Amino acid sequence: MCLTGCGTWRVQKDVASHGGTEYPYSSLSDCLNKCLEMSGCVAVDVSVVVCFVHTNVSDIAHYNTFSTVGFTQYTLLNGTCPTSTTEATTDSGK
Repeated sequence: MCLTGCGTWRVQKDVASHGGTEYPYSSLSDCLNKCLEMSGCVAVDVSVVVCFVHTNVSDIAHYNTFSTVGFTQYTLLNGTCPTSTTEATTDSGK
C-alpha cells in the first residue's frame, strides 16, 4: 500500500470537478491513499465530510472544474512509491 508521502500533489483550494466517485474517509491521508491505491487515479476533491476520487483525466479538465467553496482539489502529479525506506516529499504548493 502506498503512503500519502509517495505522491506529489498540486493543491487547489475552493476547487472541485464533476465526475468523481464518492468514498468514505476519516482523514485527508485516507482520501489521498485511496487515490494512490487505485489504478488510473488523477485527482481527489476533499471537503470536511466527503472524498471524491477522479479516475478520468477529463473529470479535471478546465471545462469540468469549478470554484467550490469548502473543497480542496489534490491533483496527482506523480504517484510512484519509493522502493526503499527513504521518505518522499509531498508538494503542498499551488
